[in-house]
Amino acid sequence: MINIELWKKRKKELNWSHDDLARESGVSRRTIAGIFAGDERGQNPTIETVQAIERALGLDRPTWTDEDRTLGVGDYPTTLSKEEWEWLELRSGLLETMGEDYLNALIKLLEEIIKKKS
Repeated sequence: MINIELWKKRKKELNWSHDDLARESGVSRRTIAGIFAGDERGQNPTIETVQAIERALGLDRPTWTDEDRTLGVGDYPTTLSKEEWEWLELRSGLLETMGEDYLNALIKLLEEIIKKKS
């Protein structure tokens, strides 16, 4: 999650307007206003947007919570394609129905097939 209070504090310390932050971050003023207001325009900013704002504000450390990290934010993509979700669901189903040993054996088999094809 975004630490909006930290952002507000830092923005105030810098005496920046939304326009200043937009110029420094490369993020549109409209998006920044939405994020800071908590309205629908800013409810789900991309990771790239969040990182650009944090860099502009001079926040050297990420403001990600432990919960965010487990969800794959920061340096990791947070959106998956339909096919990637299907693979994750298939993997989860195999793990649940067949167990970890079976899943690991299947992964090894697939790795061997890939090696032989390359």
